[in-house]
Amino acid sequence: MDLDGGGTLGLAQGRTAAAEKDRALPPGSRPGRACGRTRTGWLTCGGENLIGSLLADGTIAAGAAAEHAHKQERALNAGVTALCLVTGALFPLLGYDAVLALVFGMPGLPARPGTPVPGGPAYSKARARSGEAPARAMFEADAARGDIPAAPDGTAFGLEVTQIDGTTLELFGDPLLAEESGVPAPGAKPLLRLVGLLHSGTRRWKAAVTGRYLDGENALADGLQDAFGPRQLNLADRGFFSMDRFIRFCCTDHRSRVAHKGTVGCRLIIRISGARVGAPESS
Repeated sequence: MDLDGGGTLGLAQGRTAAAEKDRALPPGSRPGRACGRTRTGWLTCGGENLIGSLLADGTIAAGAAAEHAHKQERALNAGVTALCLVTGALFPLLGYDAVLALVFGMPGLPARPGTPVPGGPAYSKARARSGEAPARAMFEADAARGDIPAAPDGTAFGLEVTQIDGTTLELFGDPLLAEESGVPAPGAKPLLRLVGLLHSGTRRWKAAVTGRYLDGENALADGLQDAFGPRQLNLADRGFFSMDRFIRFCCTDHRSRVAHKGTVGCRLIIRISGARVGAPESS
């Protein structure tokens, strides 16, 4: 699945809706938040400069270092294209030209000083040269950060509290995307289905799996197994209940303990209906 259209939005999901609401407001004007844009268009929220933090912590650099088809472009090199991609996800109502103007006004831009602002068609070609790998690399680099302070609800019983849940992302109304990803109804825009694992204390992504709209959330959830590990307490909705998955993710049976050298995986708390009786599923 091409992460250029969906996975990069994962970097900004949870921030995008708030960003769009706060974009027209002066900083600090929303109760309980300190969100807004500075003169250069940088988005700040809760004291964090969101785009600036991606530059400073190496997330954009990780995208530029991934495999791509960029050569020695002066303006839209791999790093600038990656920054445009994230900025577009944070400000989805802006067109290509507005995103480019915003990015090329940012301090710390990974381009030569004095580089003129390119046009929208040039950005379209640059996105094609980037492909999927830079978006995936940025997501993984940002998800791996361990320096974000957790809120008080981030731990319980000495364990890191995580959550697993699913959602859908609306894609551009393109026939090829509709054929690849599926649509909820005739004439509707195509949707991408996503199941993610999040830190409860920071509300940040830990891992995510994407699939077609018609793919089941449980099938996608199995792709998150490697992201579950020791010292985790995971909260899951009843739709994710599966004794087979419980055993595999928690490594509670003898065979799994042997395979994992005696280590014990995460702990799962799954809300299920009172009338449901769980039994191990056949392999």
